[in-house]
Amino acid sequence: MVQERNRLTDLAVKNCQAPTRGQRDLFDSKLPGFGLRVSAGGTKSFIVLYRFDGRKVRMTLGRYPILTLAEARVLADNALRLAAHGTNPAAEKKSRLPASDGTIAVEADTATKRTMSATLEEYLEKYARVHNRDWYTKQSVMRREFAERWPTQPLGAITRAMVVKTIDEIVVATCSSTGHTRFAYLQHFFGWCVGRGYIDTSPMERLRSPPKGAARDRVLDDSEVMEIVRAARDMSYPYGHIIEALLLSAQRRDEVAGLRWSELDLERATWTLPALRTKTGKGHLVPLSKRLHELLLKIPRRAGDGSGRPPCRRSGVRRFCSRDCGRDAHSGS
Repeated sequence: MVQERNRLTDLAVKNCQAPTRGQRDLFDSKLPGFGLRVSAGGTKSFIVLYRFDGRKVRMTLGRYPILTLAEARVLADNALRLAAHGTNPAAEKKSRLPASDGTIAVEADTATKRTMSATLEEYLEKYARVHNRDWYTKQSVMRREFAERWPTQPLGAITRAMVVKTIDEIVVATCSSTGHTRFAYLQHFFGWCVGRGYIDTSPMERLRSPPKGAARDRVLDDSEVMEIVRAARDMSYPYGHIIEALLLSAQRRDEVAGLRWSELDLERATWTLPALRTKTGKGHLVPLSKRLHELLLKIPRRAGDGSGRPPCRRSGVRRFCSRDCGRDAHSGS
């Protein structure tokens, strides 16, 4: 077996010649342990060498050009970091095969073992809950739109055509803007899977997202506002109170639904919204109008925040959503 060491570049990988017999290993001088293995038949595979339990382990990352150099370098770096912290990157390996040079040859975990639903739950737990302020919304959407569609589908069996069909159905059932958001959720999920070595490439590569759509300009007229107020007052707690508070404060739905007593200063008639609960990540002070102040005084004190999505359709106002309250208040109607 021929072993060489040089910096791996896209051009070097593309032009690497196959040996007349056996295998040729070209290791990267920039990331020790990361390399390219070329067989006599011309097959090129990215590999990574590391030590675990005192033994040298060789793990196959994936074949070129299905796996790009940049993707393989990320996978190799992740594997070396895991090994350095005492975790075997190939713990979920497909097989262990003894090699003639005394190393352990390990095939990386294949995407055929991982179902879409199980991997999605791992993504939500390890990434979304940690990094996304709106993780609960993302969790609900992704479980409904994707996990329920492909519950037992192997992760690697999800094709570009399946993704396109699903996004198209979402756009038809809702709107282009919703399709745009769902596309972004799914795209990030598959990118995360590639980064962790669960799949070699994302089925969403080179796919175009649905257009985001124009900003909404829906504004309620006076008669519609009164219809909504009357319907809200017929609702049981907390939904009717949430609707009225939305109209009176012009704040976002989740900000109102998640209101805590600790955020209110009823003596000064102010509501302090903390940065952690705002969409922009910036806290601000909301003055309480007389009517909103009176409404809050009627609300019973209870443990928990009483969040929930208000069933607004009872108002009889067509195509109404909670965001209309904010636009209506800001418009001065």
